[in-house]
Amino acid sequence: MTLRAFVNKVDGVSERTLLWANLALGCLVGLAHGSALAVTYVKPTPDAGSIRQLASISLPLAAAIVLTSAAALFRVDFRRPALAIHGLIFAAAAVVTLLWAMSILAWGPPRGRFVWSVGMMTALVAYSFFVASRYSMPRSFREHGAVFYAPLLALAVCLPIDVAVFVKTLSEITRGFG
Repeated sequence: MTLRAFVNKVDGVSERTLLWANLALGCLVGLAHGSALAVTYVKPTPDAGSIRQLASISLPLAAAIVLTSAAALFRVDFRRPALAIHGLIFAAAAVVTLLWAMSILAWGPPRGRFVWSVGMMTALVAYSFFVASRYSMPRSFREHGAVFYAPLLALAVCLPIDVAVFVKTLSEITRGFG
């Protein structure tokens, strides 16, 4: 199977399926970040300030994803505009996540509790650029190779960074053992 055939096959995923996936992602972010925010009020931690700062951005965006997904699942004519909004939100989140990962490579992982799951960032960025390149840009842009292959280009850029952050984090942990 060629790359073009693979991308065309992935393009066959229905808008309804993407909306359900986005709804689930929005709920997951809401649950994870909302729970972390709640914990900072119940049991203050040194990370409370950064958790509150992140939640102040992520929770409204997750709510926007959930609400627009739900609306678009009921109104077919709202599907493409909702996915266009999702693409912009996801692409912005992907860029911020990629910049954060590169800062970890430059300055090391944050102190305290820190976990890195190899592949999560890569999947987030590739999916974000998939949705953004398909729905947030004019359809005529899809003729350009960089836009058509944006999810695969994102994957190719992110995977080495993702693995490097994991290796850097692992080396910091093992260095702590002596």
